[in-house]
Amino acid sequence: MFTDENLGAVGFQSSWKQQRQTEESGSQTKQVKCKEAETQLCDYTEKQCQTIPQTFSDLHIQQDDSPELAAFLQKIEPLLYKELDKNAKSQAFKGFQVSWEEESTAVCEKYILTHAELKEELQVTGLSWNSSGSVIAVSYPLKQNLKIWKS
Repeated sequence: MFTDENLGAVGFQSSWKQQRQTEESGSQTKQVKCKEAETQLCDYTEKQCQTIPQTFSDLHIQQDDSPELAAFLQKIEPLLYKELDKNAKSQAFKGFQVSWEEESTAVCEKYILTHAELKEELQVTGLSWNSSGSVIAVSYPLKQNLKIWKS
């Protein structure tokens, strides 16, 4: 029923892998243009100046009877009285009593800041400090303004 038989080898060429054909080609483009440029910073110059110390003289107030001033004062007088009356009736500070002699335990004087060049005793008009508290700025009134306020 079954017999042994030898058959010859069968061969065939692969169809999935074909020999590739290659061809050399080239292209040419326009020449690439390059440009070099240099820059240099401008020269810097520092300048300093100092003003001449201002001399203050006594303030002399002159009499002004000009019609322009009179017209201006007449124009703003009703508004000024209205604002003053409104402030007098304001409840903003109701119940507040000023006590200049009051001792506070929450606030204490640790340092007295003085300025050696200020011979007069001046009141501070402004005080400011930075966020860390390492720098304090103090402002004083102009001496010229003091003469105006004292007269």
